[in-house]
Amino acid sequence: MKKEFKIIKVKITQDMIGKDCFISDSQDMLKKCDYGVLNACTIDFKIHPRSLDQHRLLFAAFKAVAENKADDNNFNTVEKVKEQAKVHAKYFDCYYYFENEKTGEKQLNIKTKSISFSELEHFEACGLFDIFFDYCAVLLGLTKDELIGNIKEKDKLRKICVICGKKATQRHHKFANTKVNMAKYGKLLNEDFNFLDVCHDCHASHANPELCRDYIWTERKFIEELEKNNKK
Repeated sequence: MKKEFKIIKVKITQDMIGKDCFISDSQDMLKKCDYGVLNACTIDFKIHPRSLDQHRLLFAAFKAVAENKADDNNFNTVEKVKEQAKVHAKYFDCYYYFENEKTGEKQLNIKTKSISFSELEHFEACGLFDIFFDYCAVLLGLTKDELIGNIKEKDKLRKICVICGKKATQRHHKFANTKVNMAKYGKLLNEDFNFLDVCHDCHASHANPELCRDYIWTERKFIEELEKNNKK
């Protein structure tokens, strides 16, 4: 990736010792630059790809906060937790005051920045995500290491196929997420109790006899399990 910069040639003073600076291996280029004059240049950066595992781990932390603060309207969804974390880290483009015409009340509106793969580079993401993890850990009364350890342990358990014991690569809906079922039950179909972690071989076309016998629910069975989980 190329980025354009402007550089200026100066003498290194006592005050600058220990500070970062650019060093060129081209003495000819330095000789051609006059002191105190801005010079345009282009620098090639080696891109370090974003970590998908790191991104998933962060959103698992957001989910953990949302699940444990379901009664708090500021934190009861992953999106809300993410926005609160960005505000906490002061990761926003701008903020402005909005005056309600009816009440005259002034409200602060903040536009946060995106943390998507296309908007955030790896090293910037690492520093920012550390702040996010610390924030989520405090909200849950944990240390950052405890939070990440809990998430990884939970994730580790989920990645084992419950049928054959191999690495689980897919999640099977016990009560199918068909269009008809989605229209009727919506997000309830994506609750953890309706999922089964399986490998590709056991899941393919629902052909495994054990999967068909034990882990494909009727609507009645789904409703029974839904009621059980709502009572917990």
